[in-house]
Amino acid sequence: ISFVELDKSLEMSKVCDIFTRINTKGLELSIFDILNAAFLPKDIELKEEWRNIDSSSPIKKLEEEKMKVYLLQTISISKQGYCSPKYLYYLVPGSKRKIKMNGQIVEDILIPSKKDFVELWKDAIKNVELSIKKIMNPREFGAIKPKFIPYPSIIPAFTAIDFESKNSRYKDMSNKNDKISKWYWASIFTNNYSSSVESQATSDFSVMQKWFGDNNAVPEIINQAKNDIKVMDLKKETSQSSAIYNAIFNLMAIDGARDPVTFELPEYSSLDDHHIIPQNSKLGKKLGNKVNTILNRIAISDETNRSVFKVRLPNEYIKEILKNAKDKNKVYEMLESHFITKRIVDEILLRDPFEVKDFEEFIAEREKLIKEKVENLFK
Repeated sequence: ISFVELDKSLEMSKVCDIFTRINTKGLELSIFDILNAAFLPKDIELKEEWRNIDSSSPIKKLEEEKMKVYLLQTISISKQGYCSPKYLYYLVPGSKRKIKMNGQIVEDILIPSKKDFVELWKDAIKNVELSIKKIMNPREFGAIKPKFIPYPSIIPAFTAIDFESKNSRYKDMSNKNDKISKWYWASIFTNNYSSSVESQATSDFSVMQKWFGDNNAVPEIINQAKNDIKVMDLKKETSQSSAIYNAIFNLMAIDGARDPVTFELPEYSSLDDHHIIPQNSKLGKKLGNKVNTILNRIAISDETNRSVFKVRLPNEYIKEILKNAKDKNKVYEMLESHFITKRIVDEILLRDPFEVKDFEEFIAEREKLIKEKVENLFK
């Protein structure tokens, strides 16, 4: 058995860094696994702490390996403003770090004891749960199912920023939720959490701290999002794994997407994204992948899709819904909640025959409506 012996005086962060570099073959260990080993001498078993989280927690509904790290990143951002692996090592109780203070390099300990870490871990669980609930709330950020969360990787930054907004040192925080909302949507629609997540979270935390303290310090990302949405081609958003695809679906939920049968607000857990022009219809097959654009999606239940939409075109099923409705205005109101106006229905979707050119006109009109909805997020 080969081994590398290191000096006992070496900083834990450097020990873990060397271990990470050596660990290039065999069973790959995650940062959580490595930190679990680093915490063991402090009588803390991270894996056991993870197992102790209630199975009903929203944390346990998301990808396990990522959520384990997100909890640690949340603690790290809140405590030191950084969350890259190098900084996570300082979460080990008693680990020394060197920081710049008053122009001098000084040595300090971020987390003194096991008790301090356990309290931070418990707080992180509570705050991350709250963040996930907010993101999945149909009245807040609309990701009604875990798969519709645009960027799970935004959770540590969102949690740390939300927690920071409660700090009493900020004087005027009457609009803190509005600021967080604008930052969140701007981050999604600019794809800011698609890569370099740790550095992005660090930057965003710092920028939001400044905005909380100064209403004029509006993050540049807000203006960038306003400009990006104007030139964004939503027709190309055909992947259900796309952040922008899911964000638009989230907006449908927030807008109160009503059921096409009852015209009432549905049980949100039953909703899914279904085609307006069915993929398996003759027209859908002609359209190829174009049929999968988010502009051709609607938030309805599987049951409604099977019993009402089937493989029929809108000029059939919408006509039927209108015919059976006691109040046609209710039908139009229901469709409005899905970003489909009365004019789009009467002048485009009810055309017979309904062909490729009609589909193109429909999604062009719907794109305008959705872009207006997105632009309103930043007003």
